[in-house]
Amino acid sequence: MDRIFDDFLVGETGPVTSVDDWPRPLKTLAEETSMISADDIRIHCLCQGFDPEYVWKMPCDDDSFAEIESRWHLTAISKPDTHIYRGYSHNSGIATPDWWKPTDLKHISYYACPQVLGGHKGNRFQVAYHAETDTLFVHYWFNF
Repeated sequence: MDRIFDDFLVGETGPVTSVDDWPRPLKTLAEETSMISADDIRIHCLCQGFDPEYVWKMPCDDDSFAEIESRWHLTAISKPDTHIYRGYSHNSGIATPDWWKPTDLKHISYYACPQVLGGHKGNRFQVAYHAETDTLFVHYWFNF
């Protein structure tokens, strides 16, 4: 019974290797801009149940970040103290992959969308941007 419950709420997790399996906001970004190459992005699914949850890491220069910041209505925040930055999903308990460690970098900026800041449902983005290495770390969770 626990296995059925886990399959229903968490589903299949792990590396996402097919563009077809990318979360909708990332697919939209790829379809509407030229800033994403499937060869340069790393994506990991932490939960596929009612509340799908992913982390990804991608190259991102200042101009691309400005576009993402505008699209997702991001607001700069101080260093967040949330589960995802401590290395695991709050929803499934699954650990983030070794490559998703934004807190290991110095001079990184953190951002969150209005749904995160206000505790609202819908697409939720927590982002860490490292301008020195042109790297964007994204935590995406669709809160159903």
